[in-house]
Amino acid sequence: MALALGVPQVFTPPAADQLMALDPTAPRVKVLAPGCELRLIVDDDKHARVKLLPEQVPNPRPGQPAETSAEIFGAELVAGQDYPLLGGSRTAIYTWHGCKVQVSGPTVQEYDAPNVVMRDYLCCAAVLEQRRMRADDLGLPAPRVLVCGSAFSGKSSLCQILCNYALRREHTPVFVELDTRYSSIRQLQSVPACVAAMTVEHAADEEPMNRIAYFYGHLDWSENPSWYQRVVSHLSRVVSAKLSHASSREGARTSSSGLVVNAPYQPTPALLQKIIEMFEIDVVLVLDSEALHAALCKMFAGCPKINGVPKVEVVLLPKAGGVVQAAQKRIRFLRALRVRDYFHGVMRDFSPFSVLVDLSDVQLVQIETATLSASMLPLGKEAQKSVDFIVRPFSGQPADLEHALLAVVRANSMNEVLFAPMCGLVLVTKVEEAALQLLCPAPPPLPAQYLVAGCPESMLVAS
Repeated sequence: MALALGVPQVFTPPAADQLMALDPTAPRVKVLAPGCELRLIVDDDKHARVKLLPEQVPNPRPGQPAETSAEIFGAELVAGQDYPLLGGSRTAIYTWHGCKVQVSGPTVQEYDAPNVVMRDYLCCAAVLEQRRMRADDLGLPAPRVLVCGSAFSGKSSLCQILCNYALRREHTPVFVELDTRYSSIRQLQSVPACVAAMTVEHAADEEPMNRIAYFYGHLDWSENPSWYQRVVSHLSRVVSAKLSHASSREGARTSSSGLVVNAPYQPTPALLQKIIEMFEIDVVLVLDSEALHAALCKMFAGCPKINGVPKVEVVLLPKAGGVVQAAQKRIRFLRALRVRDYFHGVMRDFSPFSVLVDLSDVQLVQIETATLSASMLPLGKEAQKSVDFIVRPFSGQPADLEHALLAVVRANSMNEVLFAPMCGLVLVTKVEEAALQLLCPAPPPLPAQYLVAGCPESMLVAS
């Protein structure tokens, strides 16, 4: 339509939502009501930032902070500070009393919704804190929690919430990762095909320096259940020794903080029973699985009570509304992203080293399962098949190791490989004649000569 001549036209700046439509990277402010959360998904090749805007609360209620507050998986945000959301991030900013959050950068999904399960999760954290205080008064062990549930029920998120609430009480709990597939939580994640334990000392997304890991070599515990249980058993002994060592100030603080264990993917009740026994679990949190909850309650119905409290208490919890199922392609991407974080750092501030090693200077090995018949067992043993594990030289071709992850195990002999923890992972970037080009997180030489290869799927997790 033609403009009327002689009539001056006044320019009206676009509103905030119109500006967002013109430029998806423009900063925008989201107002969150009490008990709501802002759910954000960042594209895999993009980055964004969030910031809690400082604001005084008029006429705060008793127990309510004078300034607005918000948290990410239990970690409290500092008002006015920018928090980066790296590519592929899926997070939620929750507020108890309402707040304003500024989002900068492009996002794939961005909406706010009420979170009705956070009160349940907070109650669990509060009960654990009461148990820590009670354990200190009576000289009892600190609470040990196992988080399990259905597939894609938010187990890792709940583990992070429990650890961060413990950190806010100045505790340093031990976190145990038994899910060998992947982890979408950078703060607590392990490395693929491994089980690991670490002392949680801060809420930042940094590579933990005090982690101990054992190489399993498969991406699913059901690939080799007997070997998985053996590896978890090795880890449980180390964790028990860590929690019982209270001679130093740091050791006493960790011992009184307790344990949080993330269960493997879709475990059976029998496997969970063995994990509970290995780590001496006293609280089991079951997410979104009534069948698993009923099976565990029946399993521990007759367990004795300690000071009026069941030795193993099983609690059913609902899953959060923002938890979604991840496709296999997405899981493979997360594993590859985790490998890049391991070598290059979450903020890409690490500088890994390229090392050329001769095959004659290292021992490429693999762990195999051997089944002994009843006729080979000593007298007095039950007449049933026995499963044992053997370390043998790698039977494949060196060319098969290109783009493979290998575990560096500190051992002095073949037999020690079965029981030795992992020094770290190396990535085979190139296979040359009688030599391997390795990407290492530490400068040469390698800390040990034994390199353990896993199954083909776990070996090619970095491709």
